[in-house]
Amino acid sequence: MAMIKDVLLLILWCLIKVKLLNAFTFKQSLINISISLSALVLSVLGTFSQVQPPKVNYQEVYFDTLTNDFDGYKIAQISDLHMGPVLRRYYLNEIVAQINSNKPDLIVLTGDTIDAPFDIRRDDFDPMAMLNSKDGVLAVTGEHDYYNDYKQWHQFFSQMGIRYLCNESVIIKRGIGTIKITGIPDSYGATVSLDEAPNLLFANFNIIDYDYKKEHVSFGQTQSNRFMNKGLFDYDVMMLNFKKVQRAITEAWSMTIYENNRRNTMKFAHESSFADIQILLAHNPNITKNHDLNAELVLSGHTHGGVMFFLKPIVAYFNNGLVSGLYSLDNLRQIFISNGAGIWSAFSCRIFVPAQIDIIVLKKGKAPTKNIIQASTSSQQNA
Repeated sequence: MAMIKDVLLLILWCLIKVKLLNAFTFKQSLINISISLSALVLSVLGTFSQVQPPKVNYQEVYFDTLTNDFDGYKIAQISDLHMGPVLRRYYLNEIVAQINSNKPDLIVLTGDTIDAPFDIRRDDFDPMAMLNSKDGVLAVTGEHDYYNDYKQWHQFFSQMGIRYLCNESVIIKRGIGTIKITGIPDSYGATVSLDEAPNLLFANFNIIDYDYKKEHVSFGQTQSNRFMNKGLFDYDVMMLNFKKVQRAITEAWSMTIYENNRRNTMKFAHESSFADIQILLAHNPNITKNHDLNAELVLSGHTHGGVMFFLKPIVAYFNNGLVSGLYSLDNLRQIFISNGAGIWSAFSCRIFVPAQIDIIVLKKGKAPTKNIIQASTSSQQNA
């Protein structure tokens, strides 16, 4: 290689000497070539890095109110998977294997899981049935989840034991300890159905029964039920209608209290669950602008970590200063934003912003100051 370089430099020197190539023109050409080559290298690097399975990112989050029973509790977060034209079944297989090897206590999907029609890409999601944790899999929607057959996708995932939280909360217990997991749909859901409109106030009140062992169905049985057990679907329809009525009554009641005394209502909603901490699953970090936000930890995605290192300031501008990692909103509330485990197929390139699977480890005590980023002043004012 050194000889080839020397030969090329000798040829260029000769061309300049015999005035077949102007020195100034050569310098300009060299700059243009350098820029072009840099763009080419970054493009190849960005595309190549995206199709590589995401690495595992470990993040400790500290709480003074956490009991010893939940100290070390592990939550695996998958965000912005965007399974579709680019990312296929092989990619999801790797993610599932990495998550299961970490033996999480709970798995959460924080939106934009799907980017393809149900009939075309259904089989690519079969590995989801192999996700394994003590307290199951909880999920919320992102805007992309509504673009393609969202009702069919939700039913498909629910048959695997994945529970979508639509303005709902569940209680998870360990010994004397309790945590409350609340989930709200993405705001885009309001454009497809009023039932999918986010309502954080109602979600705090709407505590539903959740038992992962009862909800989980083996995927083999799920496949046969899909085609053979019509009674299962009839029962589901009946229960769905019942829940809609129940939800409407509860919402009307909660909104009446809300109008009378909003702050006391929020305090009661939080304390009524007897939870040591509340964790909110919300796809878009702009949820921090909501004045009714009282969760100690928010798990979000949406930003893809900025996608490319030089785009982070722009992404931060449009997302309340929040891009990637753990931020402190105030003395009590924190938000963690995942880079995402996948990438949008229409912009499938990452440059020095790797895809990641996040293992959130709950810890009792005070956080080291270097462990979190202070949110911007505007974020704190809006929160």
